[in-house]
Order: sequence, then structure tokens, then C-alpha cells
Amino acid sequence: MSRLNVRIQGKKVGALEGPEPYVFAYDPDAPSSPAVSLTMPVRLQSWTERALHPIFQMNLPEGAMLIAVRQAIAKIARTDDLSLLKILGGLPD
Repeated sequence: MSRLNVRIQGKKVGALEGPEPYVFAYDPDAPSSPAVSLTMPVRLQSWTERALHPIFQMNLPEGAMLIAVRQAIAKIARTDDLSLLKILGGLPD
């Protein structure tokens, strides 16, 4: 299982873990606004999905670009969705 810190405007607000299932949880001290998504307001209960949550999926490239990125990093890093988000996000965990 991998873990990725989630930041809004540079401040950590929660963590995303996965895969199978993907679980996003806000930190207990996260401010009520802004939320990562309008469909995922700040709450204590975790958000659990079998697939990567749509708000995080939209930050991944699609199609040929996704294939190219995965091939480019395959020898130096894992190519799962959370690893791609970490690499493409450019922030340390």
C-alpha cells in the first residue's frame, strides 16, 4: 500500500492511500475550506473507492501521454497511479 500526502495551496490537508481500495482521509485539523473537491467536503470519515477518486484521476495524463510517462519512468520509479501523482505533482511527500 502506498501513501501520498495531499496538499491544497501548499498546505497538507490529508492523505491518499491505495490501491485496492483507494482511501482519502482529511487530517483531523484540516480547515473546513477549501476541500479537495466539492463532492468530497471536509469530514472525519474517510472517502473509500475501488478506483482512484475522480478528483485525483483528473491530475493524471491520458492516452498516449500516460503511456509515454509510464515508459519514461519505468526503470527508475513505480508506475502505479499514486507514484505518478507524486512524480507529476513535484512536491516531496
